Amino acid sequence: MSIYANDGEFLPRLGLDRTVADAMAVWCEQTFPPQGRRKAIANHFDISLDAARTLIEARPSRTLLDQIFKHPNGGWRVILPVMGAVVGQTADAFIIQEKQRLAHERQSFEERENRLVEMARDLRAVGRLSLDGPDRMAG
Repeated sequence: MSIYANDGEFLPRLGLDRTVADAMAVWCEQTFPPQGRRKAIANHFDISLDAARTLIEARPSRTLLDQIFKHPNGGWRVILPVMGAVVGQTADAFIIQEKQRLAHERQSFEERENRLVEMARDLRAVGRLSLDGPDRMAG
């Protein structure tokens, strides 16, 4: 399974089942050119060169990750591919899976409802269902 960026761009090397730090390092590797990568990352996220180095080396602090995720250049365009790599499933694959699960659940409920309607009809055919109401016999 591969990961796609928020804009639909294919990211073939951002494999699945990684830690957040590892996935973030791979994302940085794929997003920024090798020459001047640390400076480009620092400028992109308004962080220090040392903080950018920790991203490249896959050892950022939680505070730094939060800062990047909340940054205007971060957000969903960073979170979706990075967290997709962490949980081992892309966001679009999860949504498709949930749609299929809900469709199956809906079909199951409809089948049960139809069985209940048939059971009620069969019971009415057998005889009176109540001592009150329309099923009551005159007498």
